[in-house]
Amino acid sequence: MSIPLNTIYSYFETGDFPTQDQFQASWSSFWHKDEVIPTTKIAGLENLLQNKADKNIFELHVSNPDAHADHLAKKDASNLTAGNVQSWKEALGVGELPGNIATVDNGDQTGNVYTKKQSDTRYMIWDDFVNEDEKILAEKIEALGLTTLIESKETTIAGFAGNSGGYQFEDNDFIAVPDNNGNFSLYMFKGGEKKNVQNYLPTGISNVTIGMVEGLQAALNGKMDKPSVSGNYIASVLDGMVNWKAINISANSLVQWNGTNFSAANMYNSPGGNIGIATKSPSELLQIAGRVKTEALVFDVNSETRRNQMTYDGSKFWGTSLESAKRPFMYADYDGELELWSSMTEQQRTRIKTVMNGGWTTNAMSVGLVYPPVIPKATNPGNITFITLIGSNLNVNPASFTVAIVNADGDAVEIIDNSKVTLLNANMLNFSFNSQNYALGYYRVRIWNGAAEYTTPMNFTVIATGSASEIDISDNRWSRVTIGDQPFNKELVNTFGELNIGHDKDLYNYAGQNYNAVLVAYYMKSYLKATDDFVIEGAVSKVGRNFNPFGGSTGFGITTSQSNSLSAEKISGAMAVANNGPLYALFVTGGSGAVNLGDGDSMRFIIAKRANYVTTSIFKDDGTVGISANIIDNSQPTPIRFKVFATAFQYTELATFGVKVTSIKKI
Repeated sequence: MSIPLNTIYSYFETGDFPTQDQFQASWSSFWHKDEVIPTTKIAGLENLLQNKADKNIFELHVSNPDAHADHLAKKDASNLTAGNVQSWKEALGVGELPGNIATVDNGDQTGNVYTKKQSDTRYMIWDDFVNEDEKILAEKIEALGLTTLIESKETTIAGFAGNSGGYQFEDNDFIAVPDNNGNFSLYMFKGGEKKNVQNYLPTGISNVTIGMVEGLQAALNGKMDKPSVSGNYIASVLDGMVNWKAINISANSLVQWNGTNFSAANMYNSPGGNIGIATKSPSELLQIAGRVKTEALVFDVNSETRRNQMTYDGSKFWGTSLESAKRPFMYADYDGELELWSSMTEQQRTRIKTVMNGGWTTNAMSVGLVYPPVIPKATNPGNITFITLIGSNLNVNPASFTVAIVNADGDAVEIIDNSKVTLLNANMLNFSFNSQNYALGYYRVRIWNGAAEYTTPMNFTVIATGSASEIDISDNRWSRVTIGDQPFNKELVNTFGELNIGHDKDLYNYAGQNYNAVLVAYYMKSYLKATDDFVIEGAVSKVGRNFNPFGGSTGFGITTSQSNSLSAEKISGAMAVANNGPLYALFVTGGSGAVNLGDGDSMRFIIAKRANYVTTSIFKDDGTVGISANIIDNSQPTPIRFKVFATAFQYTELATFGVKVTSIKKI
């Protein structure tokens, strides 16, 4: 509903506050833009619409072609009567067209005369085809469609048509029919049945002599008579003369052109359908008597076995011998190589690997020691570290070996340049590198000997510079204990880091000449604890002859025992267990390997501890090595001491035993 304006004005007079209902009623009295105003609410609109024509009726009227047919002419004049047409003609001044008027083609309506362009394309222009002497130009014969000019032997065109089988000619060729006076009449063969005389159109040119057509005699001279004998021929021109050459090839031979003649090729198609190359008796679909060179061969799947045959079974190529022994070809990839090697015996594999390696050994490499085991990280490119590997079968091929340092994940950190590697002997290899860019941690060495790869089980550790501290042992005093506390007067050397002891007959006799009894033991001052990580390095020497432990215990090692006991007890170390003749003593670690210590020899040792894991390595420069691994209780800071012990090893006065500690480092 609407509210009068005066009422609305009263709601908004000064000082008034319209209510919600008054406010809504005020706005509801007006049309909103989003609302549609009914036509009934617009004053006078209904009357205006009543004066307008209905749109649909108007459109139907406009589209109806007969709406004004009684008053207006249609576009197609279909509603005009004859009287209307005559009225239009009179109004336009148009009379009847004469019956003889000429018309030309217009679209799909065909006229009764040719245009100039049509006439030019259908008829010859005289001046274009004759010279000033009114002789036909020879070069225009081809332009007239005369691909070939046929000289008839018959004197009438009917005679020529009847004997047309004796001539070779095609559509649009000209036929020159002679008379008995040396003149010619020209006809054009329009195509169709050659024996039908109606297919030869007279050109209107008759009584033409050869001389009247410029160049015709020369053209006729270039024509040849057909061969008089049946056969296969080719036409050849030599010195301006055209001759027929017979092609005489034996049956089933293929034809080749040698640049002059056709002759039998070196290929033969047998009656059975086989093709032979360089053979006339092919036994297969294709047989070649000779070698074949090609870019590729494509094989269908074939699993048959026939001698002297190569086949493909869908996965492998196979070759069959004269005796029908079938063997597979090998693919040049990993799977093919692995399959081949897996089929060999170990002896065969070893022989082939040795040949592949240039004659150098390919026996299994082994490394028992990586020395030094601990390397402080380099601080500049000039800090070079030398690593020595001691083991067996390290005489790698100098031309094809590789030494790499790998991390704990087995990834190569550095490939050592071969110029920095020294191949000392079959049991020892040495190389240098700079550890400045290495992360702290454990590393192993990987070797490729030219045929096989090997990664050392032993590793070395790169530690932070300054984290390994050298322990000063200059204040060490050896604690000694002897059997029965007897005096011992055979200390040849006794310094803070070195001992060298010799034969003592009194101790030997006191032990009742018991070769297995420990006669004397020495203990170093404790510089380490079981909770420490450390490296002890030193050397063992046997000076003199007739060193013979007779199965007793003579050696060294570390111990957590705090008593100076007369025993061979040790957590980790080495001892001599036998002699290999009067000049040698065999040292072992309790693990793998052994070292023969001879007269005047020196054997080095390394005892290294990491966490609760202790290893002892003994080795000589000849590459012999012994190594062991032991467990130590590192839960408590128990003191650790280095010890040396000896049995009745002194077989004669000439035998001595020396141990020297050169370095103790705490890591």
